[in-house]
This record gives sequence, C-alpha cells and structure tokens, in this order.
Amino acid sequence: MTAVSQPKTAVGPRWAKWAIAGVVVAAIAAVWAMGGFNQRTALEYVARQPGDLVDLNVLEYRPLSAAAYPAKDSTRVDVYVYSTCRNTTDTVYLESYIVDRHAVTVYDSGGKGLAASSANLFIGNYEGTFGGTESFNPTEEPLPCRVKATFDKGLEDTATIRVVARAVEPSQGHFSTIEASGFVFADNTAYDYELPLALEEPQ
Repeated sequence: MTAVSQPKTAVGPRWAKWAIAGVVVAAIAAVWAMGGFNQRTALEYVARQPGDLVDLNVLEYRPLSAAAYPAKDSTRVDVYVYSTCRNTTDTVYLESYIVDRHAVTVYDSGGKGLAASSANLFIGNYEGTFGGTESFNPTEEPLPCRVKATFDKGLEDTATIRVVARAVEPSQGHFSTIEASGFVFADNTAYDYELPLALEEPQ
C-alpha cells in the first residue's frame, strides 16, 4: 500500500514576518504620536460681553476695553486689555504664571485669528522690565489689571480683539506644554469676549 504524502505548507522567509510586524508597530506608533488614541473633548465656548465677570477658579476676571500700540518699525503690536482681577485663593501667585497661555489668551479677531506670541498680567500700574513678575496677592476687592499681549505682526483687523478666558488650577507637579507655569485647565469651558480695540499712536 502506497503512503499518501501530505502536502507541504509553504513557509515564507522569516524576515518577511518580521517586516510585516515592523510595519504594524510603526503604524500604531504614528497614530499614537498624532494623538489618535487620545480622548478629545472640544471646548465649549460661552459668549460674554465686555464688563462681564467670570470666575476662573484662581481669580475673578473682568475685561473692559482694549488698545493697540504698534511699534514704530511695524515689527509688532502690543495690545493692552484693561480689566479687573481678584485673586480668590489663599495663595500668592506670580502675575505672568497665571496669564501666559493659561487663564487668558488674546487673539486677533480678524484675519486668521492668530494668538498673541506672548502675554503678561500686570496688577495696578506696575509694569516690570521683563514682564509681569510681581506678586498677585489675595484681596477682598478687585484690582485694576492689564493683560499685555504682543503680536509679532500687524493686526489685520483693528476694530476688535478677541479675549478667551479659561478656569485654571495648580498642577500636581506634571510638566507638559500647558502646565509649564504650574497651572492646568480646570475644565473645557472657554469664556469668549470680543472687545472694541482702540488704535493708539506707534511707540
């Protein structure tokens, strides 16, 4: 009786299997790097009028008006958002730590809506050499304050400026992009203001 031989299963080169595995791993890594596996939560923008008071968790903030001061060489525009601020905590904060890319962000409301390249908070009439570096103390009453936002290019629309305010809270020692100054966003609510912008003489 003649034995029936079983057909042999074709086995590809071992390097081909490793190559396929490498492609899969690379694809997963690319998706992860682009945030494909992160849970994204859209911001909820809430429209506010100039003079409306909002609670930003560590401070109460009320933007009132804004003025633009172009540089004489046209390389930048400094926008001052005149406001009131009150530290509602028991902690003394540095002014700039609260504002710059955190609680308050200033945007060009025309054109592409670009954010200011930097922003600082000044309490009262003080303006330090290197920006807002004075202490922001807890108080019972709101204090006059200014947010100074610098735009690298001329504003495309000088009629209004957009101010977005978000509640923040102290971070727990983590250091990511939004936590570099010691604060993280407390929620996904963004208070959206559009303020009239007065154009002042170049400085």
